[in-house]
Amino acid sequence: MLAGAAVAGQVYDCDFTGYGFTNDRSFVPKRVILDIQPDLSRSTVIDPIIAHVHGKPIRAEVTRQGKRWRASWTIDRVPTTGNSDLGITFVMRVRADSGQASLRLWFRGYDDDVTATGQCKIAKT
Repeated sequence: MLAGAAVAGQVYDCDFTGYGFTNDRSFVPKRVILDIQPDLSRSTVIDPIIAHVHGKPIRAEVTRQGKRWRASWTIDRVPTTGNSDLGITFVMRVRADSGQASLRLWFRGYDDDVTATGQCKIAKT
């Protein structure tokens, strides 16, 4: 269990398990690191897909919703096994008091969405 309220200046290290079709689940990152900065507009996120496409963390749009954090980000040009690239939008929610997390992602141009649940721990404050 995590102690404290939703405070900026924390790094959440989260592990996720995806649900749905196997090929869709392959886009659910097993680990996401969300770095929430005191200036929320400077917050970043990294996962294996971001590391592969960009090689470093990218900006995440972060808002506080009571005891929860909501972060969203988009990754363009995600390589696939086919002949095309995907754009994927992610929305992650983390409960500051328990570390429970959810992740939802959408593929640009498709109706599919994929969900995952997870658990986060505070890596640093």
